[in-house]
Amino acid sequence: MDQLCLALTPVCGETRRTVINARSDPGDPVVAAAPSLSNIDYPGGFYRELSPVHLNFVCALNGHAAPNLGEAFTYCELGCGVGDTTTLLAAAYPQGRFVGIDLNASHIAQARQLAAAGQVSNVEYIAGDIARLDTDSLPDFDYVTLHGLYAWVPPAVQEAIRHFLRDKLRPGGVVYLSYNAMPGWGSASPLRRFFLDRKDQLGDDVLAGVRRIVGELVWLRDQGAGFFRDNPVTADIVRTLESADPRYIVHEYFSHDWHPAYFADVDEQLRTCGLSFVGQTGVIDSLLAHSVNPPFAERLRDIDDRVARESLRDFIQNRFFRRDVYIKPLPGTLPIPGEERFDQTLLGLIADPVQIPSTIHFPDAPSVTLDEHRLAYVKHRLGYRVKTFAELSDDPTLSPADRATLRDDLKLMAAGGFCAPCLSREIEPSREPVERIALPSPLNRVLLERHGWSENQLLLVSPVLGNCVALNGIEAVLLASLQQDRALPWVWDRLQKNGIAINSESAGTPIEDRDAGIQALDDAMARFLRYKLPKLAFLGVVGAAS
Repeated sequence: MDQLCLALTPVCGETRRTVINARSDPGDPVVAAAPSLSNIDYPGGFYRELSPVHLNFVCALNGHAAPNLGEAFTYCELGCGVGDTTTLLAAAYPQGRFVGIDLNASHIAQARQLAAAGQVSNVEYIAGDIARLDTDSLPDFDYVTLHGLYAWVPPAVQEAIRHFLRDKLRPGGVVYLSYNAMPGWGSASPLRRFFLDRKDQLGDDVLAGVRRIVGELVWLRDQGAGFFRDNPVTADIVRTLESADPRYIVHEYFSHDWHPAYFADVDEQLRTCGLSFVGQTGVIDSLLAHSVNPPFAERLRDIDDRVARESLRDFIQNRFFRRDVYIKPLPGTLPIPGEERFDQTLLGLIADPVQIPSTIHFPDAPSVTLDEHRLAYVKHRLGYRVKTFAELSDDPTLSPADRATLRDDLKLMAAGGFCAPCLSREIEPSREPVERIALPSPLNRVLLERHGWSENQLLLVSPVLGNCVALNGIEAVLLASLQQDRALPWVWDRLQKNGIAINSESAGTPIEDRDAGIQALDDAMARFLRYKLPKLAFLGVVGAAS
């Protein structure tokens, strides 16, 4: 049986997954490596770091101006896959014009179908090779994003991408570029050769063949093979592959072009397009003191050259994947020192204040415990409000030192996934009793309807965040039951019918007794109604049914 956990998760947080948008076309490098893979589409996914409001936030953290989201803007995703990210973002930004481009006609067909089903009219999709596109028919763009494309195409296509950025990105425009990075892949790249050497063994059922190859790697690891013993990071990669979608593995490991790159080399290439490096999309990466352990942070502070600093940090963290933001500076503009841009950014809490802990954990640096008094102040002033830091810190009792520390606290909360930049002011939820809820966005209704009950996550568009809100598996089930006005015994019976078990929070084992299961659902519903549903209403995801 599949299992749903009753534990709640943060509404939104940073991710470090290494994923790509790959291609599958007769001229596709994946197909060139193994023609039998031509019908394997890349699995869809939404990547919140591609949202304009988040890219603007990274610019603000690093002192750069970014496009004004209160006005009409243009956005292009190169290698858009099946359009999950582009379509959901278009729904969140009706003032924007969105374009998704992908070589794979099957991907584009799926993207168009999702946009049509969700009544998202401000997005268009183009099936085509970036090297042969008629770019004259396209507008100039304020944002161009490439998630996991640049390192999986041949040099000629990389040059075409750079030509596109030179010609189609407006001055002041922002670029997001992610790619497999060195030195992380230096010791792990033999894993790709392991797959390639076995491509002739895939058989007619390609995905089953991929799982068999992963099984070989698991066996070698578990038997203590020297490669895994001497390269422990590769054992962690194989652990990820055990649960990975085999379609992802096809496009990650069987691509004919696979070029992990050093930051300095990519940066040099993008500078030829008139682009300047801003920072990485992880908020924590803009907070040097908290992105690495103290001795490393002190060493990095001594390096003035940005390229040298980023290159050294990649070695310190043995980085496998980079998610970088670049800007095409307006003539005569420079980064603004100080905190002016951050102080004018709209911020909101993306979890109920009760659920926000005082201690925030980071992967490569010591945990941080926030001052309880300041945290209480933030929860009180920002709990169900969206404010700029300038508005939040307008209390005359706060000293300049208090404001500086409070600013740092908010950045740390954003890095921890509890605070986020917002696109607009909050939506005032109805204060009257609501008998039944509705999802105002047609796209959100489609996403909820299509969500498989055994899936671990559901992403819904928030017009306040200008991004998506994440619900865990049980929260998605409860939201569906509320929207359909279904009683919890019906929910329990449907879960059982679909072979989905609910784990006991105390014992962590599946609940088999029906009465106990319904009681567990009732307890989860009480928490959902108290904490999650009000936040979803505040973020404009749900409302009262008419």
